[in-house]
Amino acid sequence: MVCFLDTAEEASKDYIKKMAVHFPPDSLPRFHLLLLGMGPDGHTCSLFPGHRICDDTSVWVAPITNAPKPPPSRITLTFPVVNNAECCVFAVSGAAKADMIKVWHHVTGISICLIGWVDTEIVVIIIITIIILIIVVVVVVVVIIIIIIIIIIIIIIIIIIKAKVKQSRYRLGQAQRVPGS
Repeated sequence: MVCFLDTAEEASKDYIKKMAVHFPPDSLPRFHLLLLGMGPDGHTCSLFPGHRICDDTSVWVAPITNAPKPPPSRITLTFPVVNNAECCVFAVSGAAKADMIKVWHHVTGISICLIGWVDTEIVVIIIITIIILIIVVVVVVVVIIIIIIIIIIIIIIIIIIKAKVKQSRYRLGQAQRVPGS
């Protein structure tokens, strides 16, 4: 159900109500996994460095009405909720964020697994290679199917020919018999 609310305050209260259906109200929500991003300034979940909302521990979801990046009015999970998750995965891309990842690691001590910086040309080459491999596999499968069909047709023809030969021999044997003997 889509719900349009007028203010970030209303939206955060509504989201807390919806979360309360799934989490006990007297303890912090514990998500199994949060898939998060990161801005070049290091913010995640609209938790901007130095913003007063970063210190809010009183609610699960907080409204922001003066975010430093558009849109200025939004809602966010608070740090206690994010920190209570079993696992947080950050999908981060862009060379501009590399220094911030190093800062995160230095400040938090959190292990960071860098998958690597991917060159778009390499991605295009990999995609083209995969498409070519798929086409080759499809062609091979079609050729195998055609060969199987040809073999089946040959077997059917052989069976028909054997039946005709057997039928002809039978008729020939019948014709060679002399009537009345």
